[in-house]
Amino acid sequence: MNDTHDIVKANALINASFNPGTRIQMQLIHAGLVQIKAGETLSPERVFSVSANALADMGGTAARSHYRHLAAAAAAMRSMFITVALNPDGTDRGRRRREINLVQHVDYIEGEGRVEWQFTNSIIPYISQLREKFTKIRAEYIMPMRSQWGMRLYELALAWLGGGDHTEREFHPDNLRHILGLDGKYRVLKDFKTRVIFPAIEDINCYSDLRVKFGQVKAGRWVIGLQFDIRREGGAGGRSKTSPRRLAKTPP
Repeated sequence: MNDTHDIVKANALINASFNPGTRIQMQLIHAGLVQIKAGETLSPERVFSVSANALADMGGTAARSHYRHLAAAAAAMRSMFITVALNPDGTDRGRRRREINLVQHVDYIEGEGRVEWQFTNSIIPYISQLREKFTKIRAEYIMPMRSQWGMRLYELALAWLGGGDHTEREFHPDNLRHILGLDGKYRVLKDFKTRVIFPAIEDINCYSDLRVKFGQVKAGRWVIGLQFDIRREGGAGGRSKTSPRRLAKTPP
């Protein structure tokens, strides 16, 4: 199902409501997921270990920047949770919304710049032994991204694409905030776009195999829809910095 460079998640997990925390928290989780082998039956006792040097190698950054933030990221991992509306196989849970903690416990090893953890029993069916309705994420594309929102929107965009090369999606701003675990935050749309959407699109267009354009739907003065045009392109598309491209010019 996956090779040494793939991160595999159930679509139900990707499309759940989830705040990614910080960039290093997301990098830690992905650096752990890439260690799960194809066909592996993941045990709750399996310990995942990731060092600052490993994160630097995977992300193309200096290890010292990870050392400074690794302890805080490890502490924050313990409170990371996802609200799922679907079972791992994609079937609807009806009215039930389950909050799942990602990890059982986390150890930060001082002097080594290393984090160790175990995933929870509840999250394992969403990341192991997946036979359908899952998405493969290439570590080489997602790990160098400079924003946790880029990583989060990239995995969402891949799930929306499925096996295709082009799709368009539209969300009410509140619905997108909910998916990103930002209920009640960035209520001013300009802030939401500046702090979350635009950095995410820039990351995707710079570092991945996807190209995303952004637009807005307005009713009078109010923005009622956020549009995403997503296309898959071969290769990494060149890794030079680009600005987010928009579907339509609309005022902030």
